[in-house]
Amino acid sequence: MKREFTVVDMSGYVDGRSSNGGGYSFTTYYREMEDGRFEVSYDTSASFPFNPATGEFGNSIDDEEYEIISEEETKECIRKALADARAGEYLECYLKVGNTTVAFHSLS
Repeated sequence: MKREFTVVDMSGYVDGRSSNGGGYSFTTYYREMEDGRFEVSYDTSASFPFNPATGEFGNSIDDEEYEIISEEETKECIRKALADARAGEYLECYLKVGNTTVAFHSLS
């Protein structure tokens, strides 16, 4: 079964300003591919055009390629997110296998 890691950065989130007021959350998805590597994509709570392949504001380009990283690189990204959370950043980290969340970490 494929794994999916999700990191939600809530450090800049401001309730009531999360869609067009400058207080956005940012999400990074790491989705396992058939070959064991992971595709990286991005999302935000902002209502502005946002490119899920680059994680930048602006219109997405149809032929934009998503970043593909190794399992070890993915683990390093998750370790960094957890360390950032422990250091006081407000992050949420999920590990999903299929549609089931099997681990969760959140610190504020």
